[in-house]
Amino acid sequence: MLQTLTEDGHCAFARDGLIKKAVKVLEIPEPIIETALDNEIKEDRLVQRDQPEGAPLVYLASLDDSERSLARNLINLVKTPHPCPPVDMPKAIDWTEKQMGLALAPAQKEALGLAARSKVMVITGGLQGSASCRPR
Repeated sequence: MLQTLTEDGHCAFARDGLIKKAVKVLEIPEPIIETALDNEIKEDRLVQRDQPEGAPLVYLASLDDSERSLARNLINLVKTPHPCPPVDMPKAIDWTEKQMGLALAPAQKEALGLAARSKVMVITGGLQGSASCRPR
């Protein structure tokens, strides 16, 4: 079940939601699903991570390892100096708009400036219609 959800773009899924989906799709009673999930966690095929806010998340062990490795690599990258010189943003925005043949919205200009100043920038879209940018 979790493998199918990852194919839909989820790196992890809330434990309660995963159990409900499994009960519905597999037509197996919830206690059996919970026991199977706990066994997969004990066997290190799945990883459950508690969240400061919200329900615990369940990951495929391989995706949990990949996310943790990526986080370590990003932290190491942030610790080194930025390799590029500062950018003249008004000039860069003007050039970009001319190359694209359209005017950027204010939020797009802000994002472009943030990207130019940031050595590392992670853009997520966890909620439909929203994005989060965190420069480093």
